[in-house]
Amino acid sequence: LILNEGDTIGHGTQVASIVGGGEPGRRFAGLAPDARLLHANILFGEDFVLTPMEDRMNWALAMGADVLVYELGGWVWEYLDGSSNVELLINDLTAQGMVQVTAAGNLATGGMHWEGDLDPTVGSTLEAELVSVSPGSPITEIVGNFYCVPGAETAYTVQLTTPDATVVPLTGDGTTTGTGDYEIYHFISTSPRGTERFDFAITLATGGTVAQLDGTWTFTLTRAAPAKTAMPLRVLAMVTDDQSGWFGNSTWTGATNQNTVTWPATADDSIVVAAFGPSGGNINGFSGRGLRVDGADLVDVAAPGSITYTAYRQEDRGGVPGGYGAFGGTSAAAPHVAAAAALLLQWDPAFTPADVEAIVKAGAQADGFTGAVPNSTWGAGKLQIYQSLQSEFTAAPVETPAHGPRVASASPNPFNPRTTLVYRLDGEGDVRFEVLDLRGRRIREVALGRQSPGEHRVDWDGVDDAGRRVGSGVYLLSIVQDGARDHRKVVLVK
Repeated sequence: LILNEGDTIGHGTQVASIVGGGEPGRRFAGLAPDARLLHANILFGEDFVLTPMEDRMNWALAMGADVLVYELGGWVWEYLDGSSNVELLINDLTAQGMVQVTAAGNLATGGMHWEGDLDPTVGSTLEAELVSVSPGSPITEIVGNFYCVPGAETAYTVQLTTPDATVVPLTGDGTTTGTGDYEIYHFISTSPRGTERFDFAITLATGGTVAQLDGTWTFTLTRAAPAKTAMPLRVLAMVTDDQSGWFGNSTWTGATNQNTVTWPATADDSIVVAAFGPSGGNINGFSGRGLRVDGADLVDVAAPGSITYTAYRQEDRGGVPGGYGAFGGTSAAAPHVAAAAALLLQWDPAFTPADVEAIVKAGAQADGFTGAVPNSTWGAGKLQIYQSLQSEFTAAPVETPAHGPRVASASPNPFNPRTTLVYRLDGEGDVRFEVLDLRGRRIREVALGRQSPGEHRVDWDGVDDAGRRVGSGVYLLSIVQDGARDHRKVVLVK
């Protein structure tokens, strides 16, 4: 089901193929091939025009979506503390039962994030140096933000020294200050959660003598009033420009890759996904990591995020349908987790978003790359969908009926090609074995005859009443005795 807009960029096709492309049994298939997919565009065309995200999110809710994965991220003009309308709506959708999966972002190694501490003594200074180098096409706009953590003593002044050594006071009053060659917009604001953000935008002045914004820009923050505590003021800074992508052309001297998770993964209540490399390797350098500006943990789990081969639009393959190509980034990692969520909800539609997150984390794998987990780079570790399912099978409580047959176990589970159901009878009676799919359709029925009290076993080899092999999926194995029944869910994997 598509919001009648098509895939104008190609990104959605690649994500969809990871989640549910193809069909079970084919050479290439998505991780949750039985999932029904909804596709809503957020960015359109070569200019990446942003549409109102809240409209798309509420549309997904109205369409009955169980899982929503967000395939975008950024920093500019966001508080990054969970207080924006989109972040709050993510929390609300989670509370309404829809699993929210967000990508940690791809901006960790671009040199675009910086942190420093401003001493509490009046008159103390902190300098943040920004170096811009045009990559060929001229940089004509630089935008960024300084953040002060909530609750901090934020009495400071800001001045900017431009590449031509002009010193420009920036009052943060929402005006634009001109210097002849440059124009600098500056504005200071505070979020509902108390994060103070100082925005700046540097552009070329009309009639100036320079054609690009290359050079060194030095921001100087000066303590302007006594602090009430002896604690230094923690300052974070983000920057980008009109020529930058994952890697910056305007970069901070002394940049750090920590605390680089992008909005809207900074919401309170989503599953935040980092990306790791091929062959089960290390975290991808670009993958967002660290804490939120207010110190909250963000990353929950990591998933494959580079050299993932996916379906491509035919427009991206010379008009020939059926093409495949490489896809990477946390945009590739996040749909792996969305697919895991879909599989868990297929297993048990009663799972809440909190259940899904807990099971995904419980099955995550630690190794020599992750180190001890959880941590702020890997979260709970590397996604292992099979292990997450297995952790649910072994850990979930089983309700034992007061009377009638009692199923003790199904092993192996997941299975291929055969599983054994172990059950116990309290009294003698006629017993029947049934296999149902999740739609309640009976696909296999075997009369086991009259059985005595005690423990019994029955095998299922993954075939229906017609002797045909059934597809991968979740099935209910039931034992029925004199109208009473007990069952166990199993997963057939191929």
